[in-house]
Amino acid sequence: MLIRSQRRLYVGNIPAQTTEDELAEFFNTALLNVNSSVKQEGNPVQSVTINREKAYAFLELRSSEEATLGMSFDGITLSGQALRVRRPRDYYPSGEEDLDPTLNLNIVSTNVGDSPYKIFIGGLPSNLNEDDVKEILTTFGRLKSFNLVRDSQTGVSKGFAFCEYLDPDVTDNACASLNGMSVGDKILVVQRASSNCKKPSSGPVNQAAANMLNMSVSVAQLLAQVAGTAARPCKTALYIRRYKV
Repeated sequence: MLIRSQRRLYVGNIPAQTTEDELAEFFNTALLNVNSSVKQEGNPVQSVTINREKAYAFLELRSSEEATLGMSFDGITLSGQALRVRRPRDYYPSGEEDLDPTLNLNIVSTNVGDSPYKIFIGGLPSNLNEDDVKEILTTFGRLKSFNLVRDSQTGVSKGFAFCEYLDPDVTDNACASLNGMSVGDKILVVQRASSNCKKPSSGPVNQAAANMLNMSVSVAQLLAQVAGTAARPCKTALYIRRYKV
């Protein structure tokens, strides 16, 4: 007998105006595009229940295999917000539902695991969304995972995030290069959290990083927007710290 929890998925960080039909259509399209070999008629998503107060939903799919495939969409963007796809708390693994290691959807996961390369980013302006912050971070390399922490009641950014780069060697370069860089009227302050690591210098801005940001039109436009929407002429520091387990 198939346990219901094996066919269900938790989806968090849902945009406020998203309806149950829209969310079902979004995941149906994504699942059918990836799993085009499915011979079954109809849609994978059988039902959607949204908790609007806390901005999350539960999806029930027609099979445990499709629920497992749905886990691959953790971090997929809907209306500018990265969705968090997880198993429900009552999920009991069958032992035969591992994700396909050959499946590469180029989606940045929202599940930032604890590792020596985990980076904490604090002091973020609340008007920046996931794509805005990732636009700056990916100047130094592809991201493996990224999570902008939001208030569970309002959905507003709490001003901090976590990330990890696909290439661990990028970690130190990104932290050191961003240290002291101006973002509008804000100053990026970059430091590691681990006490046994050498903190990045507070000296001149890394010129190579500045050139990289200057060459990116989209990043330049983003920084200009941040400067133009500042509520007060005060400086908010952006802290980026490297966590070590």
